Amino acid sequence: MVLSHGSDQAEGLRRVLARHAQAGVMQTLVVIGAPGIGKTSCVINIGAELDAQGLPLRCIDSERAGDGPDDAETLLVLSPGIDAITRARVTLAVGLNRRFHPNMIELARRARDGTLGTIGTINAELTAATGFHRPGTSWRVNATEEPAGAMVSIGVHLVDAMMHIAGRVREVVCVAANRGGPHGDDTTHLMLQFDSGVTGLIYCSVAAARNHRIAVYGTKGFAEVLKPQMDTFRFIPVVEGHASHLARIPEPEVIEVPGFNYVGQSLKTFAHCIRDGLPYPISTTDILHGVAVLEAAIRSAATKKPVQVTD
Repeated sequence: MVLSHGSDQAEGLRRVLARHAQAGVMQTLVVIGAPGIGKTSCVINIGAELDAQGLPLRCIDSERAGDGPDDAETLLVLSPGIDAITRARVTLAVGLNRRFHPNMIELARRARDGTLGTIGTINAELTAATGFHRPGTSWRVNATEEPAGAMVSIGVHLVDAMMHIAGRVREVVCVAANRGGPHGDDTTHLMLQFDSGVTGLIYCSVAAARNHRIAVYGTKGFAEVLKPQMDTFRFIPVVEGHASHLARIPEPEVIEVPGFNYVGQSLKTFAHCIRDGLPYPISTTDILHGVAVLEAAIRSAATKKPVQVTD
């Protein structure tokens, strides 16, 4: 399981994850420091020669990042770690679990199978008011470890969801600001340009009323997933024939999946991949590209300029 965290919390996190490992929850536990956090970046690998439910846990040698937040440097740190895991023939998972919700799977399926036609844009919002309740000692209020506003805690999940639908990102424009929280930048606006020609618009905040929405607009229809737990999927086909902006739109198709445990589903999938010797659904290529997008967003927020994604 791959998690992002600063090295100052490493020992406490190490103990928590070790308990999970001993309980047989995970095969190999790898903690990767959040990219772009300079001297606190680290790769901490946790494992032991244990036999949990017949699944051996193996330890991969630890590596530490350099002193700067440079894209290539971060990726050079991550790539050997992932290569080492691949050579050791252990299963690697990443904690981007929103892909596993049935409504998100349905959204991606309809975007890919032509139901929505040619995709023009994907819009997403994910918000919470947690920024008002974080203690001043939390690593999450440290701009060095939580750069570009809400990108690390929230934005990465929306970026991954869009990548799953639209593919690789070519360019990023990121604006981070304080919009009412007590601890610095708490809100992020992000524009993504994909290689496929699709654009992505993201709003995420830890200082706003809780909500979630991701919507895909196409030439044949519009689909969205709604609510913080992604309970609701809606699809509306395009109005047939010539119609003005006043034309009545078709009744939406609605799928309700209330209370689905998508985090649990991601862990079950991880276990099944370990048992059956299958790769985890989120590829190492996607993992590294997601890191590159995050690095580009951090640089764009700092420079106030568009940044090309390089990985």
